[in-house]
Amino acid sequence: MTSLRSQIVGYLPATIVPALMSFVSVYAFTRLLPAIEYGRYNIAFSGIMVAQAGCFYALQVGFLRFFPIAQRDGNVEGFVKSTYSAFFAVAGVASLLFLGAYVCVPARLMGGALALLSLVVFLLRSIVMFNQTANRAAGRMTRLNLIECLNSTASFVAGGILALSLRTSAEALLAGLALGALCSLLAYRWALVKAVAAIPVNRPLLSDIGRFAAPLALSFVVSSLLQNADRFLLGSLSGAATVGIYAVAVTLIDRPLTLICTAIHTASFPLMAHALEHEGAEVASTQMVRRGTLLMALTAPTCVGLASVSVAVTTVMVGSEFRAGVISL
Repeated sequence: MTSLRSQIVGYLPATIVPALMSFVSVYAFTRLLPAIEYGRYNIAFSGIMVAQAGCFYALQVGFLRFFPIAQRDGNVEGFVKSTYSAFFAVAGVASLLFLGAYVCVPARLMGGALALLSLVVFLLRSIVMFNQTANRAAGRMTRLNLIECLNSTASFVAGGILALSLRTSAEALLAGLALGALCSLLAYRWALVKAVAAIPVNRPLLSDIGRFAAPLALSFVVSSLLQNADRFLLGSLSGAATVGIYAVAVTLIDRPLTLICTAIHTASFPLMAHALEHEGAEVASTQMVRRGTLLMALTAPTCVGLASVSVAVTTVMVGSEFRAGVISL
């Protein structure tokens, strides 16, 4: 358990800083933006999350699972080249499908600028996300922390500046996300370097990863739809303003829990994959039991604590237009 504890502590900046930025964003953006614009932003961002889950989450899990094998076999460079090639191939197909749908659907329900910005954010954040998967697998803790902190901080600052100086709109917040992801890529250009490396793609390896990840892809997209479909349903029934109020309420509850779960998962999954490959299924199973025990021990009291201070937190954190609805939720 010592190794897991040290990993959790080591990754704390990558979990605490984005969580803090989420709270600061609620405080700032519920005062800068009307509820309808905050709702439009959340609908667009939920769509991005579903697209990322369907396109890349299974590939990320495959990367984490097979990376220890590449380390054992001394084939890390070829493994990274092959998986990044698969990533960019999927990203290209997803972009073409989106553009085809955009052209074919005459009514741009969310607005043309918001839709195209969503595609840009999807691509840039997905590259950053896959870079971070490579950092997790290789144990590059310092680099992962720096990129995660830079991405969340730059996204908030850029979104705030754009909302203040240009337009208090959903487009300003999405543009902030795109600029934050771009800053992260400029700070660490791992994906672009590996994508053009003169190393042949290992097709048998990609077949192995595909067989492993394919059953997970449907699971991830269904899970993401279950987590985000409420925004789409509310938007269609009650409008974007209702989505904005609902999203704030969810964020205030979700972020503390996500902080705990992400900290444990970020540290434990690579350890489990390494143990499975080098020490056997029994050791890996023991690590998973420890992770589950730790999750329950931390999340249960957190839920009780959040319930007891919900009104006070909402009063302090949320803008006046959102406050009454958030408290009732």
